[in-house]
Amino acid sequence: MVSENTSKQFNVIMVVIVLILIVVFSLCIWLFFEHKDKVVFQVENGGNVFLNYVSDFNGLSLHNMIPSSDDNGIISLKEGSFFDFSIDTKLDEASIIDYEISLFREKKYSYLDKYIRIYLEEEKSGTYTKVFGPSEFIPLKKINKYGTNVGDMVLLHVRKKNKSTNRYRLRMWLSNNSNISSGDYSVSVKINGKAK
Repeated sequence: MVSENTSKQFNVIMVVIVLILIVVFSLCIWLFFEHKDKVVFQVENGGNVFLNYVSDFNGLSLHNMIPSSDDNGIISLKEGSFFDFSIDTKLDEASIIDYEISLFREKKYSYLDKYIRIYLEEEKSGTYTKVFGPSEFIPLKKINKYGTNVGDMVLLHVRKKNKSTNRYRLRMWLSNNSNISSGDYSVSVKINGKAK
């Protein structure tokens, strides 16, 4: 037979345990709602880089090229021997945009890489001045930090701190030091950039 004292002690212990459980449960609920993780959605559009051109193709395709000296190649105005384009930069939330001008050529033309001459000019005050070359086509061996692919060739890296438009002229010819009398070659201009 259980004594009355033991029964009262059992009831008191049960009440204390229930009260402790209620306090612990309440504290857990309070901590959960008080320290709930904050989710912040932030949309950033640092800036944009646009390639503009008026021809049907964003590059140069030369057919039956005849070898030429560098002196003649950099001044030639023969139709199809140069490609004019512009690059517009627009900064939104970023303070700087870095971009690269690169060239892509299909692998079928790689046998001519060392015989091709590439030259890039930028228009300043109405006159085109050299910014790259003349150089053979030198493909990248690994993708770079701006996303220019393996096999493409980087011509120029540009940093802009404000909205601008830059005009360029790409020239290409077959070197007169080649042992090839004529050939076809095609490159397209690509732009890769990052805003900071």
